[in-house]
Amino acid sequence: MGRTLARLTLTLLVVSALAAPAAAGPRLHRPAARATERARIVDFSFRPKRIEVDRRTRVRWVNAGGVAHTVTSASGLWDSGSIAPGETFGRVFRQAGTFRFRCSIHPSMTGRVVVT
Repeated sequence: MGRTLARLTLTLLVVSALAAPAAAGPRLHRPAARATERARIVDFSFRPKRIEVDRRTRVRWVNAGGVAHTVTSASGLWDSGSIAPGETFGRVFRQAGTFRFRCSIHPSMTGRVVVT
């Protein structure tokens, strides 16, 4: 009887350990974006030039022009790389603040995202 009880106890311990939810640890993923704000790149300008969004909003730029452009942070936080006509680039803004950007191919093209 002693061995049977010991095996039963061990089996119950293993089963409950496997069935227990994992301990809360550091988050390995970020919360999803709340919403998406769309913007366009037309000819040689960002439209709108000033975008105002809430925190955790994704801003998605679509290149609606005929040449490649970039959406590049003025402070080096992000760089879209070259966005060909018809392609898009998106970024989720998680912190409040004003984020200036430009096209690194055409530096006179500038804009800003204001996150509240």
